[in-house]
Amino acid sequence: QTLSSKKDKALRKSFRAAKKAFTEAQSAGASAIEATKSSITDLEAKVKAARKAWKSDKSDKSLKKALKRAKIDLEKARAKATSEEGKETKPKNKAKRKRDYSEPTNCKKKKTLTAGTDGSGESKAACGNIGEDEEVSETKLFVGNCNYNITDEIITEFFKDCGEITEIYWVCNKESGRFSGMGFVTFATAESAKKALGLHEQECMGRRIKLSMAKPRKERPERKPRDRVKLRPVKPLSERPDECYTVFVGNLSYEVNDEQMIKFAEEKSEGQGTVTGVRWITDRETGDFKGAGFIEFDSVEAVDAFVKQNGKIFMGRQLRVDYAMPKN
Repeated sequence: QTLSSKKDKALRKSFRAAKKAFTEAQSAGASAIEATKSSITDLEAKVKAARKAWKSDKSDKSLKKALKRAKIDLEKARAKATSEEGKETKPKNKAKRKRDYSEPTNCKKKKTLTAGTDGSGESKAACGNIGEDEEVSETKLFVGNCNYNITDEIITEFFKDCGEITEIYWVCNKESGRFSGMGFVTFATAESAKKALGLHEQECMGRRIKLSMAKPRKERPERKPRDRVKLRPVKPLSERPDECYTVFVGNLSYEVNDEQMIKFAEEKSEGQGTVTGVRWITDRETGDFKGAGFIEFDSVEAVDAFVKQNGKIFMGRQLRVDYAMPKN
């Protein structure tokens, strides 16, 4: 009994010591987060002051560099704070991490690329296995698996020892405009791009960056524009009256004018005659054009040739053409 009692006391003492150590660790973690937040506040003030100084004298390049440096420091501090907060509040059971879909500052909604992606955010189209017969760019790299808060400044800092960067392009979803976690970085020389490729799988903002030489986009063959006019059954022509010099034309475009109508009618009369007049049908009260009219020719042969346009397309509309009936 005496031995058992001593063991219980030792266990209770060990438990109290472990609990105290855990509490101290939690307190230290909270202090670190508060310190990081305080640092972010200071850096935001620094960025604001640097921006104000640069705006007062934009010709001073040193002020511009100071502003750029301050922005990079601020972004790093924010990324660090996000990482520390994630560790502090991480549950015991692993839950599916929600992605932050906020866009980089230069994400171009109107000029986006469409590419299939795998789970890592890496483009299958742009970053597949490169065959021996496939051409690749010597200066452009595909950059995948990026943190969704990445910016031009951060990726420039990541490649700072590789050489001059001439262009950064972030890929966004074509429909939603959201950043897709990937992009393209172009260097001034092939040597710089090759050196940058050596950073493949290196960590940036808590994620391992995927790098590969970019493939040129394949040119798609030109597609012929489709005729979007919905064709309807063609109504047969009426019996031609004797000495008929006028035709009725319906379902005309509301943009048609005299010059266009005359030119079309004379072309389709197969050289059998010329147009002597055009009369548009309008609303009696408002005077609005009703999409129909009459065309007068100088020969019966021209009329017979033009009525063949019944059911044909003119200015995006399917025409209704027929002989004009004489007034009783």
